[in-house]
Amino acid sequence: MVNKFFCLRNFPDLDSKYIEEGLNGKYNQNFKPHVFRSWCTYDESDFAKELKFKFVNVRSTWLMNPPWTLYDWHTDVGRSCSINIPIKMPDRAAAYVKDQLVPEIKTKYFKLTEVEYILNKPTILNVSQEHCVVNPTNETRIILSISFEGDVKYEDILNYLRLRSD
Repeated sequence: MVNKFFCLRNFPDLDSKYIEEGLNGKYNQNFKPHVFRSWCTYDESDFAKELKFKFVNVRSTWLMNPPWTLYDWHTDVGRSCSINIPIKMPDRAAAYVKDQLVPEIKTKYFKLTEVEYILNKPTILNVSQEHCVVNPTNETRIILSISFEGDVKYEDILNYLRLRSD
């Protein structure tokens, strides 16, 4: 699903100081019903500075999904892409992207694909495509989300990150 997401398995793990920050952050409800955000210092990291130099409008935030929640199907507003790094990912918590089975016929039948996340590793996600997050567990789900705002294209960021990782 390279056109919707791509897991950057060979990138280094997220530094423990950021993991600690995300796990101990004070989360405030941002969007209804189930998205909570917390202040983040990751913008000060070398990687975030590199991304800002290359793509300009880049910012980081912590996102938390409480237990037993669904962040329903949506496309993000104001950004085309994000790099998400999960630091707390319950076994059954997941994000999904969807494809219409027969694109030329509007139906309610879709193929769902689970976004590949690996704990402490970045996954680039095309957030201009419909996606959702489910957390059917008794634990919270926490990710670091790096946003690319403006006219930046998912494919450009993906290509840059793939070249960087070689």
